[in-house]
Amino acid sequence: MVLITFWLVVLLTLQWWPIDQPLELAGRRLQPPSADHWLGTDALGRDVLSRTLHGVRYSLPVAVIVVAFAVLIGGFLGALAGFFGGIIDSVIMSFSLASVATSNSTPLHFAALERQLN
Repeated sequence: MVLITFWLVVLLTLQWWPIDQPLELAGRRLQPPSADHWLGTDALGRDVLSRTLHGVRYSLPVAVIVVAFAVLIGGFLGALAGFFGGIIDSVIMSFSLASVATSNSTPLHFAALERQLN
């Protein structure tokens, strides 16, 4: 909950945060973390923390939308499989196994196979 609150505060207050000026960056390339640059600087001398926080304006809304759709679709399919069971449950499980089989996630592979065997 603390992380969610932090990222929401960053998202809502970002327009007041300073961003580096490109003309004063020449001498600060690849600096380690310090009091001035908490995450250091990149190869072009830009503050990594500032760039990360400015990137949250685009990534956070996308993440929220993706999670919302995943919950809606997964909840609907789970309710459908739980209510009807039988052949509907098997078809939904087969589709979820196929999606896991085409991904590169081995732990999900084992979890889905265990579910199918039990």
